[in-house]
Amino acid sequence: MELAVLQFLECVPAALALGVLVLPLLSNGGSFWGERRFGGVVAGLATFRAAVGIWGVWVMARSVVGESGTLDLGTVTAFAAGTIVGRAWILTELAALGFAAATLYRTRLAEDTPKAATKAKTVDRAILILAVLVVAAAPVTGHVLDDTLPIYARFSFLVHTAAGLLWFGGLLGLVWWMIQGRRGDPERALLLAERWSMVAKVAMVAVLVTGVILTIENVGSVPRLLSTTYGRMLIVKVSLLCAVLLIALSLVLYQTRVARNAFSMLRWGLVAGAEATVATVLVFVAGWLAVTTPALHDDELVWPLPFRISWRATWGLGVPSWGAAWWEAIAGGVFLAAALALWFWPRLRQWRRYTVPSSVLTAAVLGLVSLSVQAYPDTYRLSTVPFSAESVARGYDLFQANCIACHGEGGEGDGPAAKGLTPPPANLTAPHVATHTLGDIFHWIGEGPGPNSPMPAFTSLTEDEKWDLINFMWLLSTTYQSRLLTTESILQFLVAPDVTLREPKGERIDLWKLRGTPVVLSIADCKASDLTAPGVAEAGLVRSDAVAQEKKVPHIVVAGPGCPAVAGALVPLHPEAVFRAMALLNRTFSDLFTNRVEDAHFLIDRSGYLRARFRHIADDDAMRMLRREIDKLAVEPVVEIPEDHAH
Repeated sequence: MELAVLQFLECVPAALALGVLVLPLLSNGGSFWGERRFGGVVAGLATFRAAVGIWGVWVMARSVVGESGTLDLGTVTAFAAGTIVGRAWILTELAALGFAAATLYRTRLAEDTPKAATKAKTVDRAILILAVLVVAAAPVTGHVLDDTLPIYARFSFLVHTAAGLLWFGGLLGLVWWMIQGRRGDPERALLLAERWSMVAKVAMVAVLVTGVILTIENVGSVPRLLSTTYGRMLIVKVSLLCAVLLIALSLVLYQTRVARNAFSMLRWGLVAGAEATVATVLVFVAGWLAVTTPALHDDELVWPLPFRISWRATWGLGVPSWGAAWWEAIAGGVFLAAALALWFWPRLRQWRRYTVPSSVLTAAVLGLVSLSVQAYPDTYRLSTVPFSAESVARGYDLFQANCIACHGEGGEGDGPAAKGLTPPPANLTAPHVATHTLGDIFHWIGEGPGPNSPMPAFTSLTEDEKWDLINFMWLLSTTYQSRLLTTESILQFLVAPDVTLREPKGERIDLWKLRGTPVVLSIADCKASDLTAPGVAEAGLVRSDAVAQEKKVPHIVVAGPGCPAVAGALVPLHPEAVFRAMALLNRTFSDLFTNRVEDAHFLIDRSGYLRARFRHIADDDAMRMLRREIDKLAVEPVVEIPEDHAH
């Protein structure tokens, strides 16, 4: 809160000073420095802004040191000179001090001679430039320093702040000017209001365009908009902005309809004063946002609604024929058709002003209702445990200990205790599992699916154990897709679990760090079984490694006892965990559930998705196919894996 107040106290005086400086340019091109009510006030505001900035470095340093740290002059100096935020503060404060010094100097300049007037105009231009710099620099110690943001987003912060504060400061200054001069020339006042409206429109367009860019970069999704502190504050900010724009619209309508000699400065000033009051709250909320963790970096997602909108979980999966969703969608279509008829049918046009908007709104609500499914506070919660082979292996053990009685060893809902249960246990390998969020599953494990389900709440599991179990269940649920994997790469969006690897030099690296290049992952159990003849697995390892070296792509090898050593290959730190995880993804539609992999070679694309599988690399033809698929994946673009699957 203290940082938010600091942002507010820095922004308001600088914005008001800039607004007052711009007003004479809109009015008559003159200067207000000769008028005490403006010249001295601008100097006072600039001085106050500089003083607040000096206090601000103590506040920021305290937030870094913490309550238990020691805060003295040496600590503050080290913070100011040794951190990015501190150095940014130094630059912004130098601009603020220069602005204050220039305004104080300007109050002492006379314009009684041509030479003095020319000098005064030069100082005026410098003051205006400094004012713009001070206002634009307001977010420099905030999110604009985040070097993970693209350059256009960081530039948008500056434009967004400068345009918004220019509008805000000009509005405050104009309200003051109108109320103070309420008995002055109404035609000059109306001219000033009209010119200011043009400036405000340009500023608002800049605010809206950059605001959309910043929302995309800092929020990223509707769940984060509703589930995070930053997102909810952004909704408040947008609501306040809408209120401001509605009041501004009423002023524009008044300006266009009133006679020039009948323009009431007092009326305009009072209505604009209401707009300025709402705008002041808006600026405070905006300043608070500037020091709040962006929604995209906030993992505390608490979904506030009992439902969520999802095409994949409703119509995308196939809703029951003529169920509630069907009738809701049909009713929405009827209301939409009625709106079109009211709009285009000549005899009904007299009622369209109110009926058409209400019909369209009703149709939209019904359409969204047909797309809604139940949600919980944890629905969009993100995993705190990485989606890795090690986590999947731990989750498998937890599944065996807690879940197979009902869901069965393979998760197909056929456990020994499943008979007679209503509803029956879910088949966790079916496509419907992917329609639920990881947070939904987390909620069901911890609190149970509800009173109509026989599944109990597993309250004894820790949070990490729940996420290990979910990682296993998530991988298990993708096996219906993995059974389609062949030697030709297809896009199935199968996320490869992360693997901790040991390089030949002994260093550790994660599979995720290899993104950007195709990866070959080979698994071999060189003990002959009823599925593989002697020497097949050994030959497959040698051939796959030859292709990987030829194409200069990483080769991960998980080999059992008796397999030949593969020079230069990456070896998992926990090979047994990788065996377990990849066994789930190595099944075909004719395979039963098993924890063994005799011989398999997976191709992972540059983004981290499993794209192809070779059950055996037994001859030169298989090697040629592997080369071809590596070449194909090597030229594909890298795409981001959704955060709820990559975690």
